[in-house]
Amino acid sequence: MTSDYRAMHCYRPIMAHGDKRSVTFEFSPRAGEAPSPWPEGKWTSRIRHIEAGSFDEEAKRNFASHWTLINPDVLELPDVLGEFSWAEGIFPVFRRELMEAILAADAELCSFVPVSQLYDLRHGRVIDKPEYFFAAVKQTKDSLDVDNSETKTISFHDGSTIPGLMPKSRVHRSAMKGAMLWRDQKSREVLCTSEFKALAEAAGCVGMEFYEVGVSEA
Repeated sequence: MTSDYRAMHCYRPIMAHGDKRSVTFEFSPRAGEAPSPWPEGKWTSRIRHIEAGSFDEEAKRNFASHWTLINPDVLELPDVLGEFSWAEGIFPVFRRELMEAILAADAELCSFVPVSQLYDLRHGRVIDKPEYFFAAVKQTKDSLDVDNSETKTISFHDGSTIPGLMPKSRVHRSAMKGAMLWRDQKSREVLCTSEFKALAEAAGCVGMEFYEVGVSEA
């Protein structure tokens, strides 16, 4: 990474809502069946897996034994399936070209696991040899400037809360130093710099768009 962080913009990479090429995914034991959740007790510590930035061995076994189901409006699939989220157990799938571009830029940005079984529910087809990979962001940063941000409170059943990003949320510019893609420690949202945005757009990132987040000069 060679760009000057002092001139960087910050973005939240999200699903390209309103684009008919955008595709979500779910899981099922067999193709053609209604989507089902992970088997009870088989998907462990999902939020810790996200914060750790990697998929544990049990997750990898579940990925290999379940079909990844999509219901796309179009035959030609986008570069990105699903999206990053603050919510546990939600992560995107990247096409090989995008994955390789990320690894070439910085192998410590993401960890990847191949999608082994991909089924198109709408068109009744198995996607042979899918060139897609589940992606988890490795790096975390304390980047949200809570004191100078508009946020919303997201509450959980255990009584804990996190600040949710709003249009006037801001991140500390100093937190962007040496960063390209990271998960914010407070909001759990995935954020990136304009350097990552340019890299993704050059490699191909149909299905994902970048929502700009304000930056505090601190």
